[in-house]
Amino acid sequence: MIAIKRGKILKELFTRPGIKGYIISIDGEEARSIVYPELVGEVLPGDEVLVNTTAVELELGSGGYHYVIASLPGRNRELAPGGHIMKLRYTPMQLKVLSVEEEASP
Repeated sequence: MIAIKRGKILKELFTRPGIKGYIISIDGEEARSIVYPELVGEVLPGDEVLVNTTAVELELGSGGYHYVIASLPGRNRELAPGGHIMKLRYTPMQLKVLSVEEEASP
């Protein structure tokens, strides 16, 4: 089981390819969070989000970061072109990726 809480995006901390960091508010407290835009889409300051707080609550090695797992109410997202291999199969977070064997692969 995972611990899930509602939060609100306050401000961006950093952006790197495939990952973004944000300050969020959870139950009136500020916390750091990680967003993987390819999994949950883009988030903006003011957005309400669902956050996996398990690693921080258990004091595991997440560096004190929570993980955003969904934006509320969420924006419709279209599939990006290419790819048909599934990662995280049979989980709520399954996503398609471009495999090295595909012609479109770099």
